Amino acid sequence: MITSLLQTALTLLLLVQSNQHIDRSLREQAIIVSTQAIDAAVRQGGGVVSTSYQSLVDEARQKARDARRISEIHQLRVALELYYDVHGGYPHLLSELDGYISVVPTDPLTGVSYAYVTLPKGCTSRCTGYHIGALLETNHRVLMSDADRDSTPGKGGFNGVDSKGCNGKRGYCFDIYSEPSATLTVLSPGEGDYSDSLPLDISWTSYEGGDFDYYYVMLGNTLSGSEVTLTPDTRVSQKVTSLRVDDIAGTVREMIANSGGLTADEMEDAYYVAVLAVSDDRVGGSTVARAASAQFSIR
Repeated sequence: MITSLLQTALTLLLLVQSNQHIDRSLREQAIIVSTQAIDAAVRQGGGVVSTSYQSLVDEARQKARDARRISEIHQLRVALELYYDVHGGYPHLLSELDGYISVVPTDPLTGVSYAYVTLPKGCTSRCTGYHIGALLETNHRVLMSDADRDSTPGKGGFNGVDSKGCNGKRGYCFDIYSEPSATLTVLSPGEGDYSDSLPLDISWTSYEGGDFDYYYVMLGNTLSGSEVTLTPDTRVSQKVTSLRVDDIAGTVREMIANSGGLTADEMEDAYYVAVLAVSDDRVGGSTVARAASAQFSIR
């Protein structure tokens, strides 16, 4: 009877694995059920499985664990978004998702938490991105469409390239990557009147202390729709978060001349400063953010 149960479970497993017309999620659930049936048969038989069946049983168990890992990563993804909606950022630890998911899952074989890091690198409060991954035991088809990103430049990051096994471990890395949104704020100038004969002090902040490689600083006018770069070399280095423009009179005259017929009086209350921030060394390529100051007057 035990042998018959085991053969039935193995036959079901083979049919499920070979039938490509079954929905992927249903196939994975069927693999889990088949594996549970196999385990039950093995237990009833005193834990002994013939050599001819052992490799298939081991493979079935691996695939069942991988199906669970993939499902749990997707569950964590939903929980992370629920957390973000409430807090405006992602948690630093998956354990902080308690209350947003019934149980915070861990790897079914090792019991270790899944690989996870918040982004951008070094964020300590409002983390707007994340990288999460699971080490798979088999070359699952889901690996054809996962992120394959490398967050090792960030603290606690990992390499999500399939063959890297989530930081060089033996296996395959299934990962999901949520690109961090760039946060940038222009602090000054604020609303009010400014004279084109006096220096214009501009300051801004990004993330927590600056995380961009360079900035472009521009003076714009909402009526004319024009912007003129204020930085002489077109960009300011990462370590700078302020700029003093000693003489903006020439820039203002240029903008008026190119306004398409608007007068200085018409434009004087519609000026703003725009800062464009660029990071070329962020995981996955360039990240760009743009922010503008409050509208102010130049007289």
